Amino acid sequence: MWIAEGFVQKAIGKTEEEVGNRYFKQLMYRSMIQAITLHARDVVKACKVHNLMREVATQMFKEEKFGAILVDRGEEIEDRHRRLSVYNNAENIPTNVGKLNIRSFHRFSATEVSCSALRKLLAELRLVRMLNLQGVHI
Repeated sequence: MWIAEGFVQKAIGKTEEEVGNRYFKQLMYRSMIQAITLHARDVVKACKVHNLMREVATQMFKEEKFGAILVDRGEEIEDRHRRLSVYNNAENIPTNVGKLNIRSFHRFSATEVSCSALRKLLAELRLVRMLNLQGVHI
């Protein structure tokens, strides 16, 4: 995800994935994220963010207009946001999403989304570079 977002800088003699893994390990070393399960060779399979760290990051995310997080139905977002995260049901997606220049779209849900609704959404997200449909039943 970081590579698609453009957060990983190229380094001589290293792949972007290696640089991203180094960033990830630095975040773990600084206790900003916590490994919750490890693979046999100490490969992190899942991680979590401490509640306090999540609150701080979410506040900075909003203050810096880095993106928008929608949880409640009917919320509108400003046109300056380039990242959009939507939780819960499909009704949370703002009607003006097609007029926004969204580059990164995250949809976290345990509900089912119809193929026609997904097709319509993807047609409106013309500039999207990173699409995450984690937990969405299609």
